[in-house]
Amino acid sequence: MKIVMQHLKTGETFLEELPIPFITPNSCLIQSTCSLISPGTEKMLVQFGKANIVEKIQQQPDKVKQVLDKILNDGLFATLDAVNSKLEQPIALGYSSVGVIHAVGNNVHEFQIGDRVVSNGYHAEFNLVSKNLCVKIPDHVSDEEASFTLLGAIALQGIRLAKVELGEKMAVIGLGLIGLLTCQILKANGCEVIGIDVSTKAIEKAESLGILCYNSQDLKALDLYNTAFAGIGVDGVLITASSKDHIINYAAEICRTRGRIVLLGVVGNEIKRDLFYKKELQFQVSCSYGPGRYDPSYEDKGIDYPIGFVRWTEKRNMEAVLQLMQKRLLNLNPLISSRTSFEFVIEQCYQKLDELQYGNIIQYTAHSVNSKVSTIEIQEPIHSKQPITIGMIGSGSFTASILLPVIRKFNPNLKILISNQAGAAALAKKFGFQKLSSDSQQIWDDPEINLVIIANRHHLHGKSILKALACGKDIFIEKPLTIFKEELELIKMKLNSNNRIIVGYNRRFSEYIQKIMSVIKPYQDQLCISYLINAGHIDNKHWVQDPEIGGGRILGELCHFVDLCNYLINSEVTQVQAISQDHSKVALANNVSVQLKYQNGSIASIQYFSNGSKKLPKENIKLFFGGNCIELNNFKSIKSYGLNVSTGIFSKQDKGYEQQFKEVLNPISDAFGKKYQEQIIHTSEVCFQIIEKLQMNSQIG
Repeated sequence: MKIVMQHLKTGETFLEELPIPFITPNSCLIQSTCSLISPGTEKMLVQFGKANIVEKIQQQPDKVKQVLDKILNDGLFATLDAVNSKLEQPIALGYSSVGVIHAVGNNVHEFQIGDRVVSNGYHAEFNLVSKNLCVKIPDHVSDEEASFTLLGAIALQGIRLAKVELGEKMAVIGLGLIGLLTCQILKANGCEVIGIDVSTKAIEKAESLGILCYNSQDLKALDLYNTAFAGIGVDGVLITASSKDHIINYAAEICRTRGRIVLLGVVGNEIKRDLFYKKELQFQVSCSYGPGRYDPSYEDKGIDYPIGFVRWTEKRNMEAVLQLMQKRLLNLNPLISSRTSFEFVIEQCYQKLDELQYGNIIQYTAHSVNSKVSTIEIQEPIHSKQPITIGMIGSGSFTASILLPVIRKFNPNLKILISNQAGAAALAKKFGFQKLSSDSQQIWDDPEINLVIIANRHHLHGKSILKALACGKDIFIEKPLTIFKEELELIKMKLNSNNRIIVGYNRRFSEYIQKIMSVIKPYQDQLCISYLINAGHIDNKHWVQDPEIGGGRILGELCHFVDLCNYLINSEVTQVQAISQDHSKVALANNVSVQLKYQNGSIASIQYFSNGSKKLPKENIKLFFGGNCIELNNFKSIKSYGLNVSTGIFSKQDKGYEQQFKEVLNPISDAFGKKYQEQIIHTSEVCFQIIEKLQMNSQIG
């Protein structure tokens, strides 16, 4: 199948070939019949891609501070690699697509194969969409009309936030596609609607739809307030424009006392306090289609909000817009500017994006796509002499920015990349995979693949390990080993000497850790370790914080630091103590203090905090032994007290990724023998014990 992609670094818009997405439990696989280009949003993304580096910085000044902080903590070269990796990952375009249900997941019961639906799918021949972002189209609404649904839902959500009442006078600033839909929905709601824009063509289009309009260049806000609005002002303003101008202040000037302003577009945000103060104005920013947007529980897991508590979710807003279409309260045909076949969309639309007006329909030919193709060829098979052939599952940012750049240095035979993500094809081409597939069974069935690299979400790790053991393949799994205790027990039972299981505990391979190990070996039975991690905040809605998917930060990240302490001390943990600042879901604790006692007498204290400043380096380790101390600061420099093992303060950061894969891709390496296997199992056991201690302490409290 093909999909429209945008390269953020080069500015190129292109059609990419991808395998058909693999169906997931809460999703629908939809074969597209048409989709709608939204000139405003898509033009903004394309222009960002075409901008030079200075212009990109000007467009996203908030990102500059993040980059500067990362340079201070991780170094210039690591930061440049991360920024380039981010920009080199193309993104899919489009968010309003119509099609026919081709397949449904096991948890989807409200749709059947053959249903006509609208969704927030990309401009692609097939889309995999959550059931909560997919709505049936009424019989008397055409596919082309339905393609306006998502943009209509954006307009409707802004109107709901404005708490519009029958008979109110409402102004809409910005008469693009969403602005015109907003005007029509307001009229259907019984409002007196005034459209405002600077474009004569936009005003003419709005007036053809029966909307009273004013040109803000001809009438200043105060004049509009005193004349057209009779010195009273409008009840509310919806800003649907995209401009650097300070339109919010213009909206404030034309509002009545205690009026409402809702921002749907992107405008300058310097607010004149005096305007808002004297009129006691309300201002709010609208978030896309409505409640549920960007909530993983709603969108990914398909868990709906109870209608008695949240009347209008994003899905119910989409349904309401379709009802307006069915009742002929929205006039959409005048908003269609062009119709283009999907195969010519780059030449006829994206290369002429500045010329596009309002709604541009992409039409798809259903019979041209083989819906059973789950694997595509990226390049001709390579007859490599390398002893290791790799299949990889997962193509997220960590894979793109860390794992694959390091792996490529050793020139391995990369055979298959498994991913449902739109940017996976670019990644597969960049790093030289032979095939791209959406079906992981391709890896398990391939006899040539002897090393599977797993870099997907944590809840799938244990299942992947068990599958690899059953197929007789070695496996490298990005931490953690598993987030489920039952799976850990199964892995212990099935682990044998014929397979290597390697977990991405890369820090033990760092040149700094190896240097420290050469010094502390005689003192491993008397080590005292203080390990401080300035982990940084992760939003509670992030998948890592989901106990069923990410397992929380203790199992998902703290395991890194437990493993390193275990490695340095070279003994088993016999005693665990842990306290947390979080009192509710202790398994998802963000601020944790852990104390470990080892069989050989050494101790380690791990302080894992997420509420610190980004200006503080992420990691600091101090080792105390025999009247000496060694300090490792953020894997960039070592300072010793009593011993001479220091490095310069400007040394390059090394967290051990390269040395780790040097060993992983060496089939005769002895770095992952029986002792290593026992250590990675033990690290997981300790992390589960930490959670148990936190739960126990929470109950006592």
